[in-house]
Amino acid sequence: MFTILPEKEETFCAPILERCGADGREPAVLVARCGGEKLGYVALDLLDGQVRILEVVLYGKELDKLSGEEKDLADSMVKAAASYGLNRQVFRAVCRQKSLFPLLKQFGFEQIDDKMAIDFSQLIRKCKNCRSF
Repeated sequence: MFTILPEKEETFCAPILERCGADGREPAVLVARCGGEKLGYVALDLLDGQVRILEVVLYGKELDKLSGEEKDLADSMVKAAASYGLNRQVFRAVCRQKSLFPLLKQFGFEQIDDKMAIDFSQLIRKCKNCRSF
């Protein structure tokens, strides 16, 4: 089964969050897994009413050379970060990691000065059968 969930193991999360400079509210590392295998993670926190995407990692992959399936995984991880924010009444994401700009641009983020940003209404679309999200 494929999942993207907040990692509960502090020994895994703490070094990542410290390295990324997570100093906002509710920092988290959302880990993508297929069965027991870790595929990658997205590190984030909440600051100034926004989800800050601090790092996106797909194990063994270069983010600028992803296949179609790998891009889908990265997209799902970014959307999981958005869901994390939505569950906390946060409706926008930002990222200042320039190395992630090309990837995030593919998902609809726009560059504003020194960051990429997106409102979740642009990132997460409701399906035709949904009345609202």
